[in-house]
Amino acid sequence: MSGLKAISVRRATNGDIAVVTRLFWEYLDFYGVSFDKVQARSYLAERIAKRDCIVLLANMAPDVDLLSAVGYALVYPTFSSLSMGPVWILNDLFVTPSARGLGVGRTLVRACLHEAEIGGAMSVHLSTAHDNLAAQSLYKSEGFELDATFVSYERKIP
Repeated sequence: MSGLKAISVRRATNGDIAVVTRLFWEYLDFYGVSFDKVQARSYLAERIAKRDCIVLLANMAPDVDLLSAVGYALVYPTFSSLSMGPVWILNDLFVTPSARGLGVGRTLVRACLHEAEIGGAMSVHLSTAHDNLAAQSLYKSEGFELDATFVSYERKIP
């Protein structure tokens, strides 16, 4: 581990839109989603400004800036009728290719769980692609369990 920089995580603010947007573009590209960069930036800016989400930024330098940010997690706090309380949906978790394997994803997951606990959430929910075995391994090692109770469905709205 000698020579590795410490990974720090903090909540993004309105001033971090450029950093978050750069990482978001990489995330969308990773999943093969075509997007309009202006629309993506607008979407994130609105979510952060309205406090609809929490964005956690990971970096390997003293301050998060456009170049040092190496990952992010985007969480949507919501509620669960069955739990009768708040739950968090960890919607995005992304680490830049150059920082993969250094513990950035694990650090972001742990920061998310810590923030959820402080925020009074009863659980954190997430999903990932069937073929994203690295993410599945990470989530399992951090105590997430495959939901055997519910099957997820989706229907696009035209």
